[in-house]
Amino acid sequence: MKTKILFIYGPLNAGGAERVLLDYLQNLNRANYEISLCLLVNGGTLLHEVPKDITTFSLFPSYNWYYKLAYRLSIWFGIDGLFQVVIKRKIKQNYDVIISFLEGMPLKIHTLIDSKARNFTWVHVDLDNFRYTQDSFFQKNELKAYEKMNQIICVSNDTANAFIKRF
Repeated sequence: MKTKILFIYGPLNAGGAERVLLDYLQNLNRANYEISLCLLVNGGTLLHEVPKDITTFSLFPSYNWYYKLAYRLSIWFGIDGLFQVVIKRKIKQNYDVIISFLEGMPLKIHTLIDSKARNFTWVHVDLDNFRYTQDSFFQKNELKAYEKMNQIICVSNDTANAFIKRF
């Protein structure tokens, strides 16, 4: 039986993390894994590079008014109900492994999925010096999101040290 894996990411724009994700998607053994890719919003310049045999879907068609409302309610008031409605409507399959492949909003969405899957997240940046991700979370919920993960994968020792320093 194949292991069902869900990757969560933002739009696939041109960047280093996107390239690494695409490398994984292209090279994971399809005999062992059934792979899905959930994008927060549809699109990105690299979307056409996702292998055709990977189930790809988006939570939102764009950064539309509904996304913006859900985002603001979540970060300003800690109300995640609109995100949860979309997640329940779009993520119907049970997965064995869920991987948020980027810090910030992919991690936040990951923590809102009601699942018994093993949970992994990637950290690609120095979160101590570049704290842009804290804007995706209400108050101190970013640390709580990381605490829900079975494994946190940092791309380098410097990234891991910065993560430890911050949290």
